[in-house]
Amino acid sequence: MFAQIKQRLIDAKAKRIFKQSRYTQQLQDLPESLFPIWRTTAKREFPGIPSDAIFFARAAEGLMTFFDCVQRSSVPCALPSRAADSVWHVWAALSPIGLDAFCRKHFGREIPHVEVTQMPGKTDEALAACLVQARKLQGLLEASNTVPDLFALDRVLKMPNGYAYQTKGTALGFRDINRQGEPQGAFIFPDAFKPHELLALGLVSAVALEVAERRLRDQGSGGYIGDTGSTDYTASSSSRHRDDGTSDCSNGDTSASDCASGADSGSAGSSCGSSCGSSCGSSS
Repeated sequence: MFAQIKQRLIDAKAKRIFKQSRYTQQLQDLPESLFPIWRTTAKREFPGIPSDAIFFARAAEGLMTFFDCVQRSSVPCALPSRAADSVWHVWAALSPIGLDAFCRKHFGREIPHVEVTQMPGKTDEALAACLVQARKLQGLLEASNTVPDLFALDRVLKMPNGYAYQTKGTALGFRDINRQGEPQGAFIFPDAFKPHELLALGLVSAVALEVAERRLRDQGSGGYIGDTGSTDYTASSSSRHRDDGTSDCSNGDTSASDCASGADSGSAGSSCGSSCGSSCGSSS
């Protein structure tokens, strides 16, 4: 009886996620068979991945966010979440033609799943392009050090072997997530994520950089965005913080925005069987 009640609560929350998402229409248009097939097959490629409806709903929502970023970007984007990637992989295997039709219907174009070795340009730059678009979608400062929800997804969901983004000092970095879903190891700070490099790559404007730096000065942190300090913090207004400076990602709270996904020593993002942490993406 208790198990049945718990399952009904989980199913109800998953439906609520779909209903409250900015991608409600897209999520309701997912193939009916996608979730049950994902639940039984995703664990083969992603060992330890949870198989409940809430995890799937958040991962699917993250994939919709990524598709939206790709649609809005004029340059290739890389997917920063292994959780979202698990849905993409299963869907591509289930019905590649149906996936292409879905993307054309809801995002105006087909969005091919591209391995890192086949992506044009540098992976970190493709992730930086996705980062800027994800911030725009949330109304965040494009050149800030904030962690948008798409980049927060793996840590929020405690994705085994995923990647955890957060800010350290004034810089955005990442580290690995272990098989138990906990961040571990040293931080890495990709140059492509630094606001001045975003400007150099043509991903943000000089005005956007000036606005972000002025906001940082107003907050009293000193220095310019991109310096690396020793205090962990995040700037996204959607996250809930504890006194230790971290977000409360427990109890299924997936709105926390200092939690996210990263990569290996060279890049940060979703792995698709490659030692590089961002082998999934989409060409422009």
